Order: sequence, then C-alpha cells, then structure tokens
Amino acid sequence: MAETNKKQHYVQKAVLKKFSNHIGNQNCITILNLKQKKIYDKNIDDVFFEDWFYNLENCDNELIIENALKEKIEDPMSEIINRLEQCCYTEFTITRQELETIKKYILVQLYRNKRNQLHYGNETDKWKHEILYILQTPFDELLKPNYQVPDILNFARGMYYSFMMIVRTMDEFCINDMGYATENVWGFDNYIFFPFSPHYALLQVSPEWKLYKLFGGVPPMCSPILLKYLELPRTYYVNRSKIINNFDIWENRDNNDEYTYKIFDISSDDTQFLNTLTLNETLNIIGVHDANALSDSIIEFQKPYP
Repeated sequence: MAETNKKQHYVQKAVLKKFSNHIGNQNCITILNLKQKKIYDKNIDDVFFEDWFYNLENCDNELIIENALKEKIEDPMSEIINRLEQCCYTEFTITRQELETIKKYILVQLYRNKRNQLHYGNETDKWKHEILYILQTPFDELLKPNYQVPDILNFARGMYYSFMMIVRTMDEFCINDMGYATENVWGFDNYIFFPFSPHYALLQVSPEWKLYKLFGGVPPMCSPILLKYLELPRTYYVNRSKIINNFDIWENRDNNDEYTYKIFDISSDDTQFLNTLTLNETLNIIGVHDANALSDSIIEFQKPYP
C-alpha cells in the first residue's frame, strides 16, 4: 500500500485548512482535546483521520472509496465553498447540480464519521460499501428502494427534500470530529449545521420547516435560529415554460436550474449557540482557527442546565 494514502480523513482536509494557520511551512489547526483537557496546534495532515479508514479489503482497487470521495464530492464541494467564502454579497447562487453535490456531500458526512462507523460493529465492510454506493449512484437513484442497501433510502429522501440555508458570522465557528452538528429538540432534527470555515456555514433544514414557511401555522419545533433567520431560496427553472404546477418541476428539472440563497449575517449570541451544538456532538476533539474566539462558546457549553 502506498504510504501517501495511509492517512484517510473523515473530515475533509480542505475544510480543515480553512480553520488552519501557517506555522513554519505547515498548515496547523488549534485542537481542543476534550478528553485530555489540552489545547495544542497540530498539522491538518495529522488530525481527523484514521489509517486506511476507507480501504476495502479483497478488492482490486483498495483505494476506490478514497478516490471516489475526491472525485465525486470533495473536489466539487471545494470549488463551491471557495466561491462562497469569497462572496462579499448578501446572496449566493448555485445550480441544481451543485445543490445535489452539497446534499450528497452532507449525506456522506453523516455516514463516514466515527460514531456512525461504530454503529456497524463488526460489519465495517457493509458500512464502506454503503458509502461507496452513495458516491457512485446518482441522487435520483438513491431515492428509489434498493433491497441491497435498504437503510440508505430514508437518509437520502430526508436529505433530498430538506433545503439549504447559509449563515455567516463576524466571530468564529469551530468544527468537531463529526464534521457537523444537529439541532435536535425532543427527537426532532431541525437542521444539520455544517461549518466549512471560521466564518461560513451551511444549514440543511428539515422539510417540515419549508411547509411552515410556505403555509404558516405552528412551527414544527422550537428553534432560536430558524425562528429568526428562516428563508427559502429563490428558484429559476430552465424549463419554466413547461412548469404549470409543483408536480411538473421534477419532470422538467435541469442541471442548470438555479437556486439563490440569502446569506444571513448572524449575531454573536447565535454563533455561540451553533458552536455549543458543535461542542455537544463532539466525540473527542474540536478544531478552531483561534481558541480565544471560542472562549464564550465554551463557557456557555459548560453552564449547567437550569
């Protein structure tokens, strides 16, 4: 096996680089080790990884998952988030194809973290084959039942029918060793929080909130973030002349359909709240660009419940 492929990251290294600082000739991220109660700087090559994490034994190409991650989602996602991070405006537009890349990226992140891997026990090959199936399968096909990978369907449908929001902060987000956090209230997931730099993050919001935004009524659940910032994207359909009602959208979808999202500039208090979610779902370590910027979030996290 090639030594260069030994360290395989379960949080994308390009995302970790956004949180890093140059120390000498290395890109280093500040690590808060919650178990050891230590703070230290570490090369991004040497954190959020496990040796041969994705390698498939008894396979002609042991690196098939590692290579598919790079080609199918990580490289395309890096292009999207680099463009977004450079955006100084209040809106950001992506195509349908880019939106599906984002949703598949987050779906894979839900699968490839250490906590989910442990749920499979001794069936790690099953876990790896499910990741590979997601990577190699068009999103349209993921929405169809497949008896060989039955567990993927509900995850894929939930992700597909959710909608995205973008938040930006003048303070700083942190990232954990799950790669995401979830606002879960009484067993209901309001959204998945995916920070991809110290200042930008995506929220993948449950579809019930879309119905609430469109039709009003009672909010699906309490959420200090969504009750303040909730907004759906504006859409532009290439085949709009053929679309009479919502049922026509799917039949006339085009990869170049456009979705324009408002970029919400959130408050320091809301940044602390999202960081607290991240801290709460951490397995072991937190990565930050500036540990001092996270001090208020840590204090909030350590407060006892009333």
